[in-house]
Amino acid sequence: MKKISYILLSFAALLLTASCTNEVDDLFEKSSAQRIQEAITTDQQILESASNGWVAHYYADTRYGGYNLYLKFKDDQVTIGNELFGDSLQTSHYKFEQSDGVILSMDEFNNLIHIFSEPSSKRNGGVGKSGEGYLGDFEFRVQQCSADSVILQGKKHGSKIVLTPLAKDETWAGYINKVAQVETVMNYKKYQLVLGEDTLACAKSHYRNLAVTYESDGTTKTLDVPYIITPNGIELYENNTINNYSLDGFNYAKGTEWSEKKGKSNIKLIAVLPSLADQIADGTFYLTYDAIGSFGKKYFNVAIKNAGDLAESLKYVIFGNFATSSYGEGFGLSFYSGSAEDGYYYGMFTMNCTIKSEDEVVLSFTGKGLGNASWYSKNANYDYMVFPLGYVNQPRTFKLTADDTRNPSYILMTDESNPENTFKLVPDGKEVLFK
Repeated sequence: MKKISYILLSFAALLLTASCTNEVDDLFEKSSAQRIQEAITTDQQILESASNGWVAHYYADTRYGGYNLYLKFKDDQVTIGNELFGDSLQTSHYKFEQSDGVILSMDEFNNLIHIFSEPSSKRNGGVGKSGEGYLGDFEFRVQQCSADSVILQGKKHGSKIVLTPLAKDETWAGYINKVAQVETVMNYKKYQLVLGEDTLACAKSHYRNLAVTYESDGTTKTLDVPYIITPNGIELYENNTINNYSLDGFNYAKGTEWSEKKGKSNIKLIAVLPSLADQIADGTFYLTYDAIGSFGKKYFNVAIKNAGDLAESLKYVIFGNFATSSYGEGFGLSFYSGSAEDGYYYGMFTMNCTIKSEDEVVLSFTGKGLGNASWYSKNANYDYMVFPLGYVNQPRTFKLTADDTRNPSYILMTDESNPENTFKLVPDGKEVLFK
């Protein structure tokens, strides 16, 4: 009896399997290989149909924010632009392939896009940790593809990239020029985010992220909000909800005010005009020898001479906030010392910076350092460079003046106890050789 029951059950299972197989065959008249090839053909036709190319909102790791790329596809070639490189264009090969769906691959090296997947921070402008870089992709899963928009997802790291056609009456150079104008207007470090009756603190990080501080269930929280700059304002990487308010972007309105992208009048982003003291406390300034007053030069000359005795030179000297992937971030006097042949070594003498008034700061050396600061202090007296700024238990108060408080081309620090002790700081953060 048991044997008969087993045979009957096996026969029933066989019938059920046969029934399911027929149903699958009816549902998919074409093989998976045929279906994927048709999808590839359709996607390629759509990408190449944009006669003026596409604007891509590209994100690598979202901590670095988003960047505008230009992509124009034609005959297995893609012409790429990247706002980080101005209006330059480079053409390289691309291909489609199958791997759990349709994959768009930029399979020939093109620095304008591969900069985001370059793991060496030395070759990508110093972004990210060595071995990581931006953590971006050059192979993408096609999530959605139509003539109006294409949505891609990085194959390795998973960030979302959205493509929309560049308007027919627009050029890539004109587009990024508008983006640059918006970024100039947005050149503030601190904002207020107005949500109805609530006003929240909001600060801009080193990259394209807004850090929003708010209260939730009696706890202070900070939300990092990645964004990209557009010709109209900023678009957020994804919709964010804060205190029951939904945010996805802001358009520039007037003065220091930004309106919510969809016209919600009770949501605003308002820039906070920083004082000169705020700009010193928050800024990064590459020093040049000529920008140091006569009093300070005497102490910097000691370090310069001792560097020469080591067959080295001071390539960069940086005052203020500075971060490296190896040693983290701090405020103080940083330097790169070495030679072109043997490389350069980093160190920072960390400092305290206290805001006394809107145009006064008090500086002092903590006696500590990052990186190779201790070695160069013991072997080359590099800590002498810190003395005119303020030493251990010997703080100095500096008066601050500038040509334009809103957007200064320089900030002059003058020691209130010694008018010959001055530092002329350029606040654009660009790398400038010390001497």
